[in-house]
Order: sequence, then C-alpha cells, then structure tokens
Amino acid sequence: MEQIENTFEIENKAEIKPEIQIEDIPYHSDKEMLIGVALQFVAGLALVFGFDWIIEGLSMLLELMIEIFHLCVEIIEEIAESSLHNIMPESRQKNEAIIVNLTMFIIFLLLYKLFRRLKPIHHLMQLIKKIVLSVKKSILISWQFLPVISRIKLVSAYLFGFSLIFLFSF
Repeated sequence: MEQIENTFEIENKAEIKPEIQIEDIPYHSDKEMLIGVALQFVAGLALVFGFDWIIEGLSMLLELMIEIFHLCVEIIEEIAESSLHNIMPESRQKNEAIIVNLTMFIIFLLLYKLFRRLKPIHHLMQLIKKIVLSVKKSILISWQFLPVISRIKLVSAYLFGFSLIFLFSF
C-alpha cells in the first residue's frame, strides 16, 4: 500500500512544472524580433485588404445555403402535405397544423440530441482555454525578461505597424 502511495506522489510531482526561468526562453536578437513583427503586420494588412472580399464571399455562401435549405423545406412540405391529403382527406388547414406539430416535435428532438452531444465540445473548449492561458503566460514572462531598449523597439514597431494599417485601410 505504501509503495502505491509513493508512486502516486512521484507522478504528482512529475506533473508539477517549475516556473519558467530566463534560460528556458530562446534568445531573439532585435533584428529577428522586428522581422517577426513586420511579418505579422504584412499578414494583418493582407487580411484588412482582403476583408471585404472575404465578407462578400461568406455572405454569398450563406445566402446560397439558406436558399437551398428553404427549397428543401418547401419540397418536403409539399410531399408531406400531398401524402397526408391522400391518407386522410381533411381540410388543408388541418393538414398544415399536423405538419407544423410534427415538424416542431422533430426540431425539439434534434435540439435535445444536439445539447446532449455538447459536453465533449465543452471539454475541448476548456482544453483550448488552458492552452491559450499558458501561451499568454509564456508571452508575459518573455516580455518581463526583455531589456527596456528591446521593449521600446518592439512597442514602436507595433505602433508604426498599426499606424500603417490605419493609414492604408481608411
């Protein structure tokens, strides 16, 4: 029993990571740092200039999907209505009421099944959140270990890049 507890303690100690030290952070020269910032802003400018095209394409795609879905719903509704009229010769209003009630039942059933399957997605989101927080922490620590001159250069590079984005995009 004691052997099992010791093994458990060793595993728990292995999971605990020490704080990040300055030796763990890779060294980047000012030139490498500024090149990285410049590449980020080039990608940002491409995204800003392509934003209109991206939004227009997504809008057209969404409109097409909605129209196809509406067409499918109309076809299914017409088939169900004609089949129901052949099976039970009722008035058109009663047939439509039956179809609406059946459709609402199917939608509620599908929503119930969807919400039952969202638990793994929640766990995935928690994992992503942990990863993002660890990346933020490593960025913060690397920022704290940066010399003041490098911080000034980095901030000025970001300000210059943002001013170029605003200049060219508006």
